[in-house]
Amino acid sequence: MKKPGIVTFVVDTSGSMMGTKLNQARDGLIRSLDSMARNNQVGLVTLNDTVNTRIPVAPLAENRLKVADAIHGARAQGEGALYEAIKAGVEMTDAVAGEADAIRAVVVLTDGQANRYQTELDDLIQMMSRDEVAIAQFGGCQGDPLAVDKYGRGVEKKDLIGTGLAIKTRDPIQIFFIGIGEDVDIEVGRMLAEATGAEFQGTTEEDLANVLEEFSKYF
Repeated sequence: MKKPGIVTFVVDTSGSMMGTKLNQARDGLIRSLDSMARNNQVGLVTLNDTVNTRIPVAPLAENRLKVADAIHGARAQGEGALYEAIKAGVEMTDAVAGEADAIRAVVVLTDGQANRYQTELDDLIQMMSRDEVAIAQFGGCQGDPLAVDKYGRGVEKKDLIGTGLAIKTRDPIQIFFIGIGEDVDIEVGRMLAEATGAEFQGTTEEDLANVLEEFSKYF
């Protein structure tokens, strides 16, 4: 029997998601909920300038309509508090009671880059360079081209590897990442997935709903 899933969807509803992207996100999320195993638990976080929707994780039968209503009511506006939202998703996924062997995951859906807020990438994950030197600092926000390793040397984003969560959790949590369009920071998505043993994928806005539905089959 398939292991139960405890999953929080993190959906970007910043201004750049207006139109087809948000419509496809709605469609894909509903299809994901419909194709998931019935023994899963799900929650939702949406973001723009802040983390503006939190539906705590609960059994799918209890939360399906709540999540569907929330995503149908979402409006695209503002910037992207992406890392705050991912942190909230991790905390919500970790907090809920569940079977010991449950797959705990956060599924991130975004078309852009994180704007600078209180939480940065190095607050979420640990990183090292490809020559295996620990990274001391990397905000991972829009306009941050270089990380700084423990010797004070600059390291390009493409040469970083995610090595683990920086957030302390009771259980292992995977961060799956779906990046939409050409403006998304897919290298950040790669690192988030690497750090947590998950998957990442870039997609066009037209294929978004199909990709999101496919990702739901992990749970």
